[in-house]
Parts: sequence; C-alpha cells; structure tokens
Amino acid sequence: MISLQQTVARRTAELSKTLRGVEEANGHIMASIRYAKNLQESMLPSVTEIRTYLPDSFFIWKPRDIVGGDIFYADRFESGFLIAVIDCTGTAFRARL
Repeated sequence: MISLQQTVARRTAELSKTLRGVEEANGHIMASIRYAKNLQESMLPSVTEIRTYLPDSFFIWKPRDIVGGDIFYADRFESGFLIAVIDCTGTAFRARL
C-alpha cells in the first residue's frame, strides 16, 4: 500500500519535472520574442534623418509588450518623402501631409 507521503513525494516530483519543462519552453519563447524585438527595431527609420525633412516632428514608439503591433517606415525620393505608420493589428489610419 502506498502511503500519503509517497504519493505526495511522487506528485511533487512530477510537478517539479513539469515546471522545469515549462521554464525551458518559456526560455525559448522569450529568446524568440527578444530576437523579434531586435528585428523590429532594426526596421525603424532614423529619427534624426526624418527630422531633416520634418524638423518639428517627434516620435513615440513604445510597444505595450516587448514586440509591438505597430511600426513606422520612412523613405525619401527626389520629389519628397514618405512616412507610413503601420498598425499590424488591423486598425486602419490614413493621413495626408
């Protein structure tokens, strides 16, 4: 017959093993999220360069979590420049400057 102490010890061991697995999985997920953050930040345009064309501009880019659903893009052409604010979550916004 299995004693209460043996049952508790077995279940504690099972929970500890499960916890280690969850912690390992969480480590992999967080590493992927940090990598995604680096990719996202590398795509952001230089605020200094944008201020050459729009000197009184400012930008607030603060993702709610580690990786955000929004991003902005800028490019210049001979005839002007383009700034796009992109909401990857599905909300539409359009502005004409």
